[in-house]
Amino acid sequence: MLRDLNINYFSGVGIHIVATALATDPNLTGNANNFRIESCVVTFNGKNGIFAAGGDVNAGLVTGVSATNNGGWGIYDGSFLGNTYVGCHTESNKLGAYKSDSPDARNMFLGCYSEADQSHSNLTFPAMMVGGLHGAPLTGNFVDLQANPKIVIAETTLATGETISLGIGNHGSGSDAASLLALASSDDNVFRLEYTKGRWHMKYGNPQNPDILHFYNAQATPTNGYLRSVSPPQFTGMIGFPAG
Repeated sequence: MLRDLNINYFSGVGIHIVATALATDPNLTGNANNFRIESCVVTFNGKNGIFAAGGDVNAGLVTGVSATNNGGWGIYDGSFLGNTYVGCHTESNKLGAYKSDSPDARNMFLGCYSEADQSHSNLTFPAMMVGGLHGAPLTGNFVDLQANPKIVIAETTLATGETISLGIGNHGSGSDAASLLALASSDDNVFRLEYTKGRWHMKYGNPQNPDILHFYNAQATPTNGYLRSVSPPQFTGMIGFPAG
Protein backbone atom coordinates (compact mmCIF):
# COMPACT_ATOMS: atom_id res chain seq x y z
CA MET A 1 0.00 0.00 0.00
CA LEU A 2 1.26 3.44 -1.01
CA ARG A 3 -0.73 6.40 0.26
CA ASP A 4 -0.36 10.20 0.35
CA LEU A 5 3.14 10.31 -1.14
CA ASN A 6 4.98 12.72 -3.43
CA ILE A 7 7.26 10.65 -5.67
CA ASN A 8 9.43 12.75 -7.96
CA TYR A 9 12.79 13.33 -9.65
CA PHE A 10 13.81 9.67 -9.93
CA SER A 11 15.87 8.92 -13.04
CA GLY A 12 13.68 5.90 -13.84
CA VAL A 13 10.06 5.00 -13.07
CA GLY A 14 8.26 6.75 -10.23
CA ILE A 15 6.30 3.70 -9.00
CA HIS A 16 7.63 0.40 -10.40
CA ILE A 17 5.57 -2.77 -9.77
CA VAL A 18 6.89 -5.90 -11.48
CA ALA A 19 6.29 -9.40 -10.14
CA THR A 20 5.89 -12.94 -11.44
CA ALA A 21 5.83 -15.62 -8.76
CA LEU A 22 7.41 -18.33 -10.93
CA ALA A 23 10.04 -16.14 -12.60
CA THR A 24 13.60 -17.47 -12.65
CA ASP A 25 15.07 -13.97 -12.41
CA PRO A 26 15.28 -13.07 -8.69
CA ASN A 27 14.64 -9.42 -9.59
CA LEU A 28 11.20 -10.38 -10.92
CA THR A 29 10.17 -13.11 -8.45
CA GLY A 30 7.33 -12.19 -6.14
CA ASN A 31 3.62 -11.52 -5.90
CA ALA A 32 2.15 -8.02 -6.01
CA ASN A 33 -1.48 -8.99 -6.63
CA ASN A 34 -4.04 -6.73 -4.89
CA PHE A 35 -1.60 -3.84 -4.56
CA ARG A 36 -3.03 -0.45 -3.57
CA ILE A 37 -1.92 3.08 -4.49
CA GLU A 38 -3.94 5.97 -3.13
CA SER A 39 -3.74 9.77 -3.37
CA CYS A 40 -0.14 9.97 -4.60
CA VAL A 41 1.53 12.58 -6.81
CA VAL A 42 4.08 11.12 -9.21
CA THR A 43 5.92 13.81 -11.13
CA PHE A 44 9.15 14.75 -12.94
CA ASN A 45 10.47 11.18 -13.12
CA GLY A 46 12.71 10.13 -16.00
CA LYS A 47 10.46 7.32 -17.29
CA ASN A 48 6.85 6.31 -16.58
CA GLY A 49 4.97 7.74 -13.63
CA ILE A 50 3.52 4.30 -12.77
CA PHE A 51 4.65 1.06 -14.41
CA ALA A 52 2.86 -2.21 -13.56
CA ALA A 53 3.74 -5.45 -15.35
CA GLY A 54 4.09 -9.18 -14.80
CA GLY A 55 2.12 -12.34 -14.20
CA ASP A 56 1.33 -11.49 -10.57
CA VAL A 57 0.58 -7.77 -10.69
CA ASN A 58 -3.20 -8.08 -10.95
CA ALA A 59 -6.39 -6.94 -9.18
CA GLY A 60 -4.62 -3.80 -8.01
CA LEU A 61 -6.50 -0.59 -7.21
CA VAL A 62 -5.08 2.85 -7.99
CA THR A 63 -7.19 5.82 -6.86
CA GLY A 64 -6.69 9.56 -7.06
CA VAL A 65 -3.15 9.50 -8.46
CA SER A 66 -1.79 12.49 -10.36
CA ALA A 67 0.99 11.55 -12.78
CA THR A 68 2.54 14.61 -14.43
CA ASN A 69 5.67 15.72 -16.26
CA ASN A 70 7.21 12.26 -16.49
CA GLY A 71 9.57 11.21 -19.27
CA GLY A 72 7.47 8.21 -20.33
CA TRP A 73 3.77 7.45 -19.92
CA GLY A 74 1.79 8.85 -17.04
CA ILE A 75 0.42 5.36 -16.24
CA TYR A 76 1.61 2.24 -18.08
CA ASP A 77 -0.09 -1.08 -17.32
CA GLY A 78 1.34 -4.24 -18.88
CA SER A 79 -0.07 -6.65 -16.29
CA PHE A 80 -1.27 -10.14 -17.12
CA LEU A 81 -4.92 -9.90 -16.01
CA GLY A 82 -5.49 -6.21 -15.32
CA ASN A 83 -6.00 -3.58 -12.65
CA THR A 84 -8.43 -0.76 -11.85
CA TYR A 85 -7.65 2.95 -12.02
CA VAL A 86 -10.18 5.36 -10.50
CA GLY A 87 -10.16 9.14 -10.66
CA CYS A 88 -6.57 9.43 -11.86
CA HIS A 89 -5.10 12.47 -13.61
CA THR A 90 -2.27 12.84 -16.11
CA GLU A 91 -0.57 15.93 -17.53
CA SER A 92 2.56 16.80 -19.54
CA ASN A 93 3.88 13.22 -19.81
CA LYS A 94 6.32 12.85 -22.71
CA LEU A 95 5.05 9.59 -24.29
CA GLY A 96 1.38 10.01 -23.42
CA ALA A 97 -1.26 9.75 -20.74
CA TYR A 98 -2.41 6.10 -20.29
CA LYS A 99 -0.99 2.91 -21.81
CA SER A 100 -2.40 -0.64 -21.59
CA ASP A 101 -0.89 -3.22 -23.95
CA SER A 102 -1.74 -6.71 -22.68
CA PRO A 103 -4.37 -8.58 -24.78
CA ASP A 104 -5.47 -10.49 -21.66
CA ALA A 105 -5.61 -7.61 -19.17
CA ARG A 106 -9.08 -6.37 -18.28
CA ASN A 107 -7.82 -3.00 -17.17
CA MET A 108 -10.53 -0.57 -16.08
CA PHE A 109 -10.03 3.20 -16.21
CA LEU A 110 -12.96 4.77 -14.37
CA GLY A 111 -13.49 8.52 -14.24
CA CYS A 112 -9.87 9.22 -15.22
CA TYR A 113 -8.64 12.45 -16.80
CA SER A 114 -5.89 13.53 -19.18
CA GLU A 115 -4.74 16.99 -20.16
CA ALA A 116 -4.46 17.97 -23.83
CA ASP A 117 -0.70 18.64 -23.64
CA GLN A 118 -0.03 14.91 -24.12
CA SER A 119 0.10 13.13 -27.48
CA HIS A 120 -2.47 10.41 -26.74
CA SER A 121 -3.52 7.43 -24.65
CA ASN A 122 -3.17 3.95 -26.14
CA LEU A 123 -5.27 1.05 -24.83
CA THR A 124 -5.58 -2.57 -25.96
CA PHE A 125 -8.79 -4.64 -25.77
CA PRO A 126 -10.17 -5.79 -23.35
CA ALA A 127 -9.13 -2.61 -21.51
CA MET A 128 -12.13 -0.36 -20.81
CA MET A 129 -12.42 3.41 -20.46
CA VAL A 130 -15.51 4.63 -18.57
CA GLY A 131 -16.35 8.28 -17.96
CA GLY A 132 -13.81 10.96 -17.28
CA LEU A 133 -12.60 13.65 -19.66
CA HIS A 134 -9.69 13.19 -22.05
CA GLY A 135 -7.84 16.04 -23.69
CA ALA A 136 -5.25 13.52 -24.92
CA PRO A 137 -6.88 11.51 -27.75
CA LEU A 138 -7.88 7.92 -26.94
CA THR A 139 -6.35 5.48 -29.43
CA GLY A 140 -6.17 1.70 -29.80
CA ASN A 141 -8.62 -1.18 -29.85
CA PHE A 142 -10.47 -0.98 -26.55
CA VAL A 143 -13.96 -0.79 -25.06
CA ASP A 144 -14.78 2.91 -25.12
CA LEU A 145 -17.61 3.72 -22.74
CA GLN A 146 -16.12 7.15 -22.19
CA ALA A 147 -17.19 8.47 -25.59
CA ASN A 148 -20.55 6.75 -25.77
CA PRO A 149 -21.96 4.87 -22.77
CA LYS A 150 -24.87 3.51 -24.87
CA ILE A 151 -22.70 1.17 -26.96
CA VAL A 152 -22.76 -2.52 -26.08
CA ILE A 153 -20.31 -4.90 -27.72
CA ALA A 154 -20.36 -8.70 -27.67
CA GLU A 155 -17.56 -10.70 -29.22
CA THR A 156 -16.72 -14.35 -29.78
CA THR A 157 -13.94 -16.26 -31.50
CA LEU A 158 -14.84 -19.18 -33.75
CA ALA A 159 -12.95 -22.48 -33.92
CA THR A 160 -11.45 -21.23 -37.19
CA GLY A 161 -9.90 -18.30 -35.34
CA GLU A 162 -12.22 -15.74 -36.90
CA THR A 163 -13.67 -13.16 -34.53
CA ILE A 164 -17.33 -12.13 -34.78
CA SER A 165 -18.59 -9.03 -32.98
CA LEU A 166 -22.03 -7.54 -32.42
CA GLY A 167 -22.32 -3.86 -31.53
CA ILE A 168 -25.53 -2.19 -30.36
CA GLY A 169 -25.81 1.53 -29.77
CA ASN A 170 -25.42 5.00 -31.20
CA HIS A 171 -22.61 4.87 -33.75
CA GLY A 172 -23.86 7.69 -35.96
CA SER A 173 -23.48 11.43 -36.09
CA GLY A 174 -26.06 14.12 -35.59
CA SER A 175 -29.30 13.96 -33.65
CA ASP A 176 -31.11 11.75 -36.16
CA ALA A 177 -28.36 9.28 -37.12
CA ALA A 178 -27.64 6.06 -35.29
CA SER A 179 -26.36 2.58 -35.98
CA LEU A 180 -28.67 0.40 -33.95
CA LEU A 181 -26.79 -2.76 -34.83
CA ALA A 182 -23.48 -3.67 -36.45
CA LEU A 183 -22.46 -7.27 -37.12
CA ALA A 184 -18.81 -7.68 -38.12
CA SER A 185 -16.20 -10.36 -38.72
CA SER A 186 -12.46 -10.05 -38.26
CA ASP A 187 -11.91 -9.65 -42.01
CA ASP A 188 -13.92 -6.39 -41.91
CA ASN A 189 -17.14 -7.72 -43.40
CA VAL A 190 -19.71 -5.52 -41.69
CA PHE A 191 -23.50 -5.31 -41.85
CA ARG A 192 -25.09 -2.22 -40.29
CA LEU A 193 -28.69 -1.40 -39.57
CA GLU A 194 -29.02 2.34 -39.10
CA TYR A 195 -31.81 4.85 -38.54
CA THR A 196 -32.36 8.27 -40.02
CA LYS A 197 -35.64 10.05 -39.37
CA GLY A 198 -38.17 8.41 -41.67
CA ARG A 199 -35.99 5.48 -42.69
CA TRP A 200 -34.23 2.40 -41.42
CA HIS A 201 -31.47 1.41 -43.82
CA MET A 202 -29.11 -1.52 -44.11
CA LYS A 203 -25.52 -1.10 -45.26
CA TYR A 204 -22.68 -3.49 -46.03
CA GLY A 205 -18.96 -2.81 -45.71
CA ASN A 206 -17.81 0.78 -45.49
CA PRO A 207 -20.33 3.17 -43.87
CA GLN A 208 -20.06 5.40 -46.97
CA ASN A 209 -21.25 2.58 -49.28
CA PRO A 210 -24.75 2.85 -50.78
CA ASP A 211 -27.63 1.32 -48.85
CA ILE A 212 -28.67 -2.26 -49.61
CA LEU A 213 -32.30 -1.55 -48.78
CA HIS A 214 -34.52 0.97 -46.99
CA PHE A 215 -37.44 0.50 -44.63
CA TYR A 216 -39.52 3.69 -44.74
CA ASN A 217 -41.84 4.65 -41.89
CA ALA A 218 -44.53 7.29 -41.45
CA GLN A 219 -41.90 9.96 -40.75
CA ALA A 220 -40.74 9.74 -44.37
CA THR A 221 -42.17 13.13 -45.33
CA PRO A 222 -41.04 15.96 -47.61
CA THR A 223 -40.27 17.95 -44.45
CA ASN A 224 -37.75 15.31 -43.44
CA GLY A 225 -36.11 15.34 -46.85
CA TYR A 226 -38.04 12.69 -48.82
CA LEU A 227 -39.71 13.21 -52.19
CA ARG A 228 -43.11 12.21 -50.87
CA SER A 229 -44.80 11.09 -47.70
CA VAL A 230 -45.56 7.49 -46.74
CA SER A 231 -49.31 7.77 -47.35
CA PRO A 232 -51.89 7.11 -46.09
CA PRO A 233 -50.54 7.43 -42.49
CA GLN A 234 -52.04 4.13 -41.34
CA PHE A 235 -49.54 2.36 -43.56
CA THR A 236 -46.47 2.61 -41.36
CA GLY A 237 -43.82 1.33 -43.75
CA MET A 238 -42.54 0.57 -47.24
CA ILE A 239 -39.44 -1.20 -48.50
CA GLY A 240 -37.10 0.34 -51.06
CA PHE A 241 -34.23 -1.23 -52.99
CA PRO A 242 -32.02 1.69 -54.05
CA ALA A 243 -29.83 -0.48 -56.31
CA GLY A 244 -32.83 -1.75 -58.22
